[in-house]
Amino acid sequence: MATTQYTLGLQKIINGSIDLLSDNLKLVMVDTAAYTVNLDTDEFLSAIPIGDRIATSSNLAGKSITVDTSTNPDQVMFDANDGTFTAVSGDPTEAVVLIKDTGDPATSPLIAYFDGASVALTPNGNDVDFVISASGLMRWARA
Repeated sequence: MATTQYTLGLQKIINGSIDLLSDNLKLVMVDTAAYTVNLDTDEFLSAIPIGDRIATSSNLAGKSITVDTSTNPDQVMFDANDGTFTAVSGDPTEAVVLIKDTGDPATSPLIAYFDGASVALTPNGNDVDFVISASGLMRWARA
């Protein structure tokens, strides 16, 4: 899976307006038919057209931040339990977006963008599990 982060979301993590451990974090399944990601300027969920937001998970649980010393250089890893989308129907999905959910798309920051073959699916009304890799959801290393 290709994983990348929204620049303004990363800024919010660094300045403390997003707290990965205590904020309500959710995953959003996205149809990229009308949404073209802009990692430098997209800031809030409202940047993704409502018709392209196929489903939203419940709040992520089991969130943790650890240091992985098995890498060189060491990396900081953010991890969480797998996400679940309930009774998903609608257009095919080509991406999943991690957000901080404030209850309002105009103020819910975009944090990370995942795309690739592992997130592509055509919904059929069933539940969908978003399986988070054992290597975590996001990682950071010093330059």
